[in-house]
Amino acid sequence: MSVIDVSVMAGEILLALERSGGAARVEQMTLHRPCSRDVLLMALGWLFKEGLVTVQPGIGDWLITAHTRGV
Repeated sequence: MSVIDVSVMAGEILLALERSGGAARVEQMTLHRPCSRDVLLMALGWLFKEGLVTVQPGIGDWLITAHTRGV
């Protein structure tokens, strides 16, 4: 696992959120991507820290919502 793996996954998460209308569950993101859950969670943490996503707990899974930054 490397910083590159995490950054690529962060980009894939943002793309998946864009394609899904701005929200998706963590489980949905792991189904179609050949990466470990650890890489996915690190990428989510990075995006959360940067203010690009919101993470909300759900029943058995987390809901990820994209934020848009004001220009």
